[in-house]
Amino acid sequence: MFSLAPDAAIIGGSISSGFDLFKQSMNESISRFPFEKVKSNFKVECSQNHDIAIMGAGALYFDSCPAFACKPFFSNK
Repeated sequence: MFSLAPDAAIIGGSISSGFDLFKQSMNESISRFPFEKVKSNFKVECSQNHDIAIMGAGALYFDSCPAFACKPFFSNK
């Protein structure tokens, strides 16, 4: 949260089934974050998509991949 100022954190996979167990302590930690503007815009959500972890990994790869290297995988031909 210090360097990126994200709008949201998405909890997915098996950890999302236990979200109720750590939600309160996580919100208490977030409430102590020193930058009010970042904190007020930030939210935590649980994904309903069971494949969200692999989708996130694919998105990270795709974002870091040079356009010429990813083109063969994502062409319309």
